[in-house]
Amino acid sequence: MKELLIREVYRGSLAGYYRENKTLIMLREHYYWLGMEKDVQDILKMCITYQVIKSHSLPHSLYKPLPIPTTP
Repeated sequence: MKELLIREVYRGSLAGYYRENKTLIMLREHYYWLGMEKDVQDILKMCITYQVIKSHSLPHSLYKPLPIPTTP
C-alpha cells in the first residue's frame, strides 16, 4: 500500500513527475508512517524516470555567442 501511495503522489498530475522533496511534502499532507522518507528514497531509486530527472549534467564551459552571419 505504501508503494502505491508513493508512486501515485510521485507521478503527480498534469505537471509530470515530482522530485523527492515535493513527493514527501505531498505525502505528509495526508499520510504518516515510520520510515516514510526511507521508503520514498528506496522507491524513487528504482524509478528510471527519477534517475534521469535527478542527473546533474551541466554544461562544462561558459556560453559562447553565436557567430554573426556575413550573408543573408
